[in-house]
Parts: sequence; structure tokens; C-alpha cells
Amino acid sequence: MELKEISNKVAELVYSGASIDLSDELALFIEEQHEPATKTIEPESRAEKVGRWIKDDISGNYVKNPEFDSEDDNWSEVEFITPGSDDVYRIVLIGESVARCTHFPHEYCAARVVEKMLAESIPDRKIEVVDLAKEGMRFEQLMEVVSESVLLSPDMVIVFAGNNWQPGSSLGTPYNFNMLQKTVGTSEQTQFIKDTLTDSLKSNINDFKELLTGINAEYNIPVLYVMPEFNLGDFKPARKEYVSHFLPGNKMKIWSEAYDSCLHAEDSGDWEEVKKIAGKMMDIDVEHPFAYEMMAKYFEHNGDLYQRRIFLEQLKDKALINAIGTSAPRRFSIIRELVNDILKESPITVVDLQEVLAKHSKDGIPGSEFFLDYCHLNLKGIHLAMGAVASQVASILGVSIDAGSMAAIESSVSERVLSITHFQAAIHNYYVGQHYPLLYHHCCEALRYADNELIEAYRKSCILFSKRSSIIFSDEVRFLSEIYPFENFSIFGHPRNKKLMFLELVDAMSEALKVIKGVEIEDEIKKNRISEYRITEEPVCLLESPYSERSFQEFLCDEDYAYYRAHEMHSAFTFVVDALQDIKLDITARIPDFAFYDVDSTVKIYINSHLYKITRVGKEWTSIKLILKRDYMQAGVNKLEFEWPVPGKHVIRRQHKTLGLPGKIINMIYYTFAEVFSIRATVHNSDIKYIG
Repeated sequence: MELKEISNKVAELVYSGASIDLSDELALFIEEQHEPATKTIEPESRAEKVGRWIKDDISGNYVKNPEFDSEDDNWSEVEFITPGSDDVYRIVLIGESVARCTHFPHEYCAARVVEKMLAESIPDRKIEVVDLAKEGMRFEQLMEVVSESVLLSPDMVIVFAGNNWQPGSSLGTPYNFNMLQKTVGTSEQTQFIKDTLTDSLKSNINDFKELLTGINAEYNIPVLYVMPEFNLGDFKPARKEYVSHFLPGNKMKIWSEAYDSCLHAEDSGDWEEVKKIAGKMMDIDVEHPFAYEMMAKYFEHNGDLYQRRIFLEQLKDKALINAIGTSAPRRFSIIRELVNDILKESPITVVDLQEVLAKHSKDGIPGSEFFLDYCHLNLKGIHLAMGAVASQVASILGVSIDAGSMAAIESSVSERVLSITHFQAAIHNYYVGQHYPLLYHHCCEALRYADNELIEAYRKSCILFSKRSSIIFSDEVRFLSEIYPFENFSIFGHPRNKKLMFLELVDAMSEALKVIKGVEIEDEIKKNRISEYRITEEPVCLLESPYSERSFQEFLCDEDYAYYRAHEMHSAFTFVVDALQDIKLDITARIPDFAFYDVDSTVKIYINSHLYKITRVGKEWTSIKLILKRDYMQAGVNKLEFEWPVPGKHVIRRQHKTLGLPGKIINMIYYTFAEVFSIRATVHNSDIKYIG
């Protein structure tokens, strides 16, 4: 009898008031404890594995493991890997998507580029580069594949990774949760988070060093580590990374007023005032990215590129704490510092792409001249990076060839592939919440390399993206699939219940089609949007994804809530009208922490950036009914915006007693200005009296 069964029986007898005699049961339990343990079953022997490849005992080759079929598009397309040959120098290249060269076809990746450079520059040496890179490879899997790679008998190991090393889960322990609770809203909380994440990263990088130095020592294999770089010049934090932190006392009010003043100073061209206000904002909230962005703009205006780079680096690094691992992948500055410090006295050769790309950038700040998005390199960036790697490999082999000569060795990439690569990059950048200029850049590049068939494909894509239904089920997608050379079709899909209008992406491609190719589709897109999304007599909820989201870069855990939570001072929603009728809005909202703060309940509502109404929202669910006059709207896409009240001061500290990552931790770190249960829009029937 199990001890749990005995305790349950005791509880039943106590509850019934009966006498308790469990001597027989206890004797049986004690006897069972002295019985020999169940015989251990020997684990079934498994074949040797390297990444997604498993050893075939008959041929001796490593072949694709069916267990990894669901990840097939993430790995190299290599069907099998041979045991190797004594007359071939074998290099194993392991890495994340940056090594896989995301957005390019599988045959054009870091391994193939390095292999071609070495083959042409050292023709008397047979060199093979085995591609073990995988999109989305996390740190734990990277360590696993590095350990397994020795089974391929390599002569050298190259690791190209560092973008997927976010350690956010290290905060999810009871002790850390209690520490966050005790220090909520203070500089001590920020420092605690930094220290916790840094300790986690330091532990990982020490393990990484131990593994690589162990391979070097045990197998006498040279090891080379390639440290990624980030698109500092053109990649911006996603909109939902600009969330407002909880600040004690009246600091949130002071910060919000400074925010408005800083934007006003920028608009008026008073850059010294921008610097002054941004510095004040950083003193109040050291982690919010806005002030760092404004400081970078100030130093760009003044031509101080050194200081501009410093603030762009800090802007990029804010995601380490602000997003806790959910932002676009990146190599944080602390990772670079730790790697350089921990590996400096090891036998591991480090190729730092920050140094490599800085030399080839006119201002030392890499941007879209090297990158397709946040970290994935374009054609020029790949050649510069792999040229530096190939030069180091040649040096290890006793051959002196400079990185520039290696980078000059061309790889055969057709204009058609380049066009589609930039098209994919435009879509991906939209998915992660990038701004219009970056989307437009890649749309223009896609069209510069496009043939007539691709131009028609991009035109059709704009029409498909503008439809309400998922384009994966559209008849037109067959046309694209016939000419699309990549197997990975996921860029045309979207998460369940997360269909978007793709507004900025479609607008960027529409403008690029007109400017680069003279093809005009704006009117067709406008008609399509009105047909698919316009408000009618049937209620439309503006909290649904097409109206409330402009990218798939969701803010942390908000999908778990039954209502929209505003973590910013402003919340914007999109709606589409034909401009022939007035629109009726029925809004239900509240300020959840009203009792904990000195909050003015005034809410400002804007239509297309014009103040339309001032109303109030309290701690209880409040109903707001509005009639939007057609004179304030335009045919097609319109913007509804709320400016929420900012607390004047903190009255009572709210306690969060339940551990949950990331939900409860996010509740402590960030402030929720308002919660919105519904925004229902319908065409207004003028025959019905409606109070607005």
C-alpha cells in the first residue's frame, strides 16, 4: 500500500469520527520498503548522433534522423555526411541562423562560402566544410551539437553563434521572484536583474569555454569562434519594447512630461534641449530605450559617431532586461565582454565581426549595407565575415592570405535569388515590428534584381497580404509556389488567430513598385482593404489582431489575458471605412491599479492624430460610447488612439504574491496604464438616437 493511500484512509476515518487501527496497513507498507528495488532495465542502445544526422551502421554515413523531420527546414539540406577521409581536411561549422544565412537558399550559407574561399585560395589542399548550422539553435542545443561534432573526426571546429543566448528564464526562481518583489520600481531591482542575467550568461560562457578547450586538448583540434554583430544603423526596437516601467513616487509623471518635451524639442530642432531632457529621462528610468534613441540622434546630428555608437549599443542592449528573451535575437554587449574576457587566455581563436564590419563601414556603425535584418547578413556582409574567417583558417593551416582577398572571392548567386532574398527580408522585418524605411529599402532592393515574373509575384503578394483570409489558402498562392525557389513557405503564413493587415509592408512594396518599376497599385490596395476590412452594420472588434497589431512581435505574456493591456501611455488601433457614413464606437475599459496610484482618470481619444474627445475611465469597467463623424475620417485606413492618464504619484505598493514567469515578473517591472475589454465598431444608424 502506498503511503498516500494510508494518509487518505486516516483522513477519512478522522473525518467520520471512527476509531483508527492501521497496524496491518503500516506493517505492509514497512515490508514493501524492504523489498528489493525494481530491476533496472538497461536503456536501449542508440545510434551515434550529430545534430539531426544519425549514424547508419551499414554504410557508416551519418544520415538524416526522422526524429528531426519537423525541423527539416531549419537544418542544412545535406542528406548524409561521410565518415571523412585522411586526404581531406575536414572543418565542421556549427552555428545559429546567422551561420545558416537566413533568407538565402540552403546552398548559400556560411559553410559553403568559406569552403569556396579556401578551395580557390589554397588549391593544393582538399578542404571540406561540414554545415551543422541550424536556424533557432538555442545555447543548450549548440553545446550538444559541438560535443557530438567530434564523432565526424574533424580537423577543425568553427562555432558561429551568440544571438540566441538570452538567459531570461534564470529569473524564474522563488528566491529571485522575492528579490524582485522587495526591490520593485527601484534601481536595486534593475541592478538585481542585470546581476542575475549576467551571472547566468557568465556560467554559460564558462561552460562553453570548457567544452571548446576540452575538444582542443583531447583531440588536438583547432577551434575558432565567430562572434556575431548587430544592425545598429537601421534596426529599431519593436514598438512593444517601448513599454513603461513601474517607477515609484511621482517619477512616472515626471518621465512622461519629459517624454513629450523631448519630442517637442526634436520637432523644433533644439538638439541641446533634446540632450538635456534625454539625460534627465535616463536618470529617472535607466532601462527605457527612448532616451537612448534620442541621445543617439543628438550625437548623429552633431557628427560625433563615437558617442552615437555607444548609445546605439545601449539602445540595442535594453532588450536584455526589457523583453526577457522575447525580442529579436541579438548578441548583447555583455556577451561580447564576457566572451573576450573568458576566452582571452584560451587556445580558441576569436573572430569578432564587430571589428570586421566596423573597418568597412564609413562611420563605424554597421547598417543595411551589411545586414538583411537585425543580425542576418546580406551578400556583402557574408563575404566580409567569412573572408575574415577563411583568412584565420588559412593562417592555422600555415598559409597567409588577408581577409580582403578572401572576401573578394565571389560566390555564384543569381539576381533572382537576391531579389527573393530581399523580399523575404522585408517580410521578416515586418514580422518583428520594423519601421517603414527598412521595409521600403528591402522592397526596393527586391525590385532592382527582379525579373518580370517576380514583379508580378510581388504585386500579387500585396493583394494577398491585404486580404482578411489567410493567404496560405488562396488560389493565387499557387502562382507564387510555382516560381518560388525556397521550400520554406512559412513567410506567407501567420500564427493562429493572428492575421494582420500588413499595412506598412504593403505600403512599402506599393511605393517601391511605383518608384522602381512604374507599377501603380495603391488604388487597388485601397479598394481591397475597404472591401475586406471596412466597418459595417455587423460589430467589428478593434482588439482583434488585424486592427490592434502591426507586427507579430507580441509583448511577452499578454496573450494569456482576456483583455488588452496598455503598457504604454498611448494605444493605437486601426480601422477601415468607406467614408460615407458615421461610425459608432462602444468601448469598455478601466484603470486596473486606480486604488494604488494618484491617477487623473482623464482619457484623450484621437482620430487620425486629431483630438476628438476627452472622457474619463475609473477603476471599474467603464462604458464609453462615441459617434465618429465622417468628416474626421478618410476612405480606407484610419487610426484610433488613446492617451491614457499617467499616475501623479504612487500611493500604495501593489503586492504580487504568485510566482509566474514571465507574467507576474512583467506585472512587477512594467506599469499597466489601462485595460480594455472591448472596442466594438459599427456603422452608425442616424435614425437611432445615440449619446456620444
